[in-house]
Amino acid sequence: SDLLSRGSCTGLLINSSRRPISRPWTSTGLQGSTSSDILLFKAYFREAVNESQLENERVRDCHILYFLEDNTIQVRENRSENSGIDQGTFMSRQQMPKDDDEYFSIHDLHIGKTVSFFNRVFHIYDANGTTRRYLSR
Repeated sequence: SDLLSRGSCTGLLINSSRRPISRPWTSTGLQGSTSSDILLFKAYFREAVNESQLENERVRDCHILYFLEDNTIQVRENRSENSGIDQGTFMSRQQMPKDDDEYFSIHDLHIGKTVSFFNRVFHIYDANGTTRRYLSR
């Protein structure tokens, strides 16, 4: 039939051209912001694994972004393809409560330090160059 002819099906072909994935953040911070406005700390957290007999816990790698303009923090987990784990924004940008009447500040975030956001313990092990320069002032 005419519907199945080659000419009428060309509109159904998928465009196979690959476009680069747009990423709202880079290793220096968020696009559109100056890298000096955002500090990037490399961290990890451990997660118990109950559904597998092969592993007891997973170590999950993430970035802690600290926004100097309003003292807010965002936690983004680094994506690994085909991991089967939800990844991306782990904690949205907000002021992170330290205790009942106090919030985390830049003075609480340093390489080698452990911080707890909403009962999840993050181990900060590194930072990008911009953050290192800012902290050394």
